Amino acid sequence: MFKKHKIAFSEKNIFGKKFKADIETCFCVISKLLFNEKINLDGTIDISFNSYFNNNKKISELWSYIYYLCFYNRSFVPVFKRMMNKYNKKISAENFYSTVIIFTRDDIDPENIPIITLDARTLIIFINKVIEQYNKIMINPIFDYLGVLMKKNSILKGTPIGSAFGSIKIETGNNSNNYKKSIKIVTNPSNIKNANVKISFQQNN
Repeated sequence: MFKKHKIAFSEKNIFGKKFKADIETCFCVISKLLFNEKINLDGTIDISFNSYFNNNKKISELWSYIYYLCFYNRSFVPVFKRMMNKYNKKISAENFYSTVIIFTRDDIDPENIPIITLDARTLIIFINKVIEQYNKIMINPIFDYLGVLMKKNSILKGTPIGSAFGSIKIETGNNSNNYKKSIKIVTNPSNIKNANVKISFQQNN
């Protein structure tokens, strides 16, 4: 498929300057995007935000979101299954990239995929298309938990991180089924508890 080149997650020309193939890092990135209203509560992203993401630093946030979705859905959602290395069962950088480009670009020959930088619009289209197609079976923990709290006005959507609530720290912990996360966002004394979520707010002095 890639005759002269092997793709690695460290390649900044493809995945952006800040992308890390690490679920904890990706979780924090998606949390910030959600709080800053860059992601809708159904998990999709408005195509109008493509200009916001369309630089080498921000585009890595879209890749982080795709990696996050793949991590939780890799065993049963077809498009994410294709991102796995069949030998070690881990997310493969080459399969990760090729799946996105084949899924979004009709003009690409699957047998001869070029190494190109995908723009933000293409990645947003991929995210939205996958969510729309597989929303009935997909697992998306951050929206299962934080989205519910935001709808209940337990936390305010659109509050910039590091301003009214002070600094926000996100801690996660796996439970036994490895598909759910416990979420703790620490900023202040009043705690909110819901299922596996523990959120507290602490204002700046």
